[in-house]
Amino acid sequence: MKINFNNSSREYMYQVGNVIKNSAGGLWLIADNVDGGYSVVNLSTSQIFGTYDTIESLIRSAGDESDILVNVEVNVW
Repeated sequence: MKINFNNSSREYMYQVGNVIKNSAGGLWLIADNVDGGYSVVNLSTSQIFGTYDTIESLIRSAGDESDILVNVEVNVW
């Protein structure tokens, strides 16, 4: 996996498929789920941090001013 931290745009940060770096250095994936809601997946532990009905509730509960949108490239071998 190749990760670039040079994209700090907050526009469209919390969308399905985006990876976010938090202030503690953790990487989080925004994902949709089978119930029509959204989940935040911790990429270090592969555990779901939280599940939310809407993107807005996800942002209110899990988002932070210090979050950074990162450009991630996944290579499957």
